Amino acid sequence: MVDALWFASFLGGIVMAVLAWVALSRRRVRGQTEELRGKNEELGRALHEAEGATRVKSEFLANMSHEIRTPMNGILRIIELAQNTSLSPEQSEFITGAQQSAESLLILLNDIPDFSKVEAGHLDLQLQPVDFSVRRCLGRAVGRARDGG
Repeated sequence: MVDALWFASFLGGIVMAVLAWVALSRRRVRGQTEELRGKNEELGRALHEAEGATRVKSEFLANMSHEIRTPMNGILRIIELAQNTSLSPEQSEFITGAQQSAESLLILLNDIPDFSKVEAGHLDLQLQPVDFSVRRCLGRAVGRARDGG
């Protein structure tokens, strides 16, 4: 009888320990769940703020690109007019260099809105034939490097 009583109290102790462990585990899980909910809400707010900042940056870049492209086109037209005048060989070389630099800058300015679209995930790509020659491209690069440009 003593052994049975001892065994029953031993089992009772084990059951109490298991119940206490379960209660503690549930409390810990609830705490972690609440912490994760809080972190998720915080991350959601941060994501919303980041998306807003990206949108504002993209709008700014598009506006600045437009504001710079307009005078750059004017500069290119003035260079074109200057090329149609009588220039010394040295002046012609300077004007050609200015034209190449202005055209390169205009290409970069025209690409800025595309970068913003890529970043926002709104760029639609279309396949089109391209007149591209590696030889011609390398020839230009070598020519510019040789001329110090």
